[in-house]
Amino acid sequence: MKIYLISKDSFLAQEFLLALASNSYNIEVHEDGLIALEDMRHSIPASIFVDNDCDGLNPLILLKLISRDSRFENSKIFFLSKDEIENKPDFIKEYGIFKVLNKPISNEKLLDLVL
Repeated sequence: MKIYLISKDSFLAQEFLLALASNSYNIEVHEDGLIALEDMRHSIPASIFVDNDCDGLNPLILLKLISRDSRFENSKIFFLSKDEIENKPDFIKEYGIFKVLNKPISNEKLLDLVL
């Protein structure tokens, strides 16, 4: 299973890799949303985690681009943020998100979401 994390938060990336690497997942970590988007178009992931803290492109624009691309219609899109998102149902619908996650996220919760 291919999983993408788009974040410049090095601690989150390390935790992400530690939580999932032992479960035989193919994990890609990118800091830059534009590079990740181009890479994902060649290898469609099962899950995409977009952090509010990423480079190259505003994360909300990145979410819109992903959700509007039919190649990702079967990918689960997660949005990670340290800030509380107001009006979650509307936000989720507008950006095609499967689930909003508040940081920090535990390894156990991350595993539960991916499995």
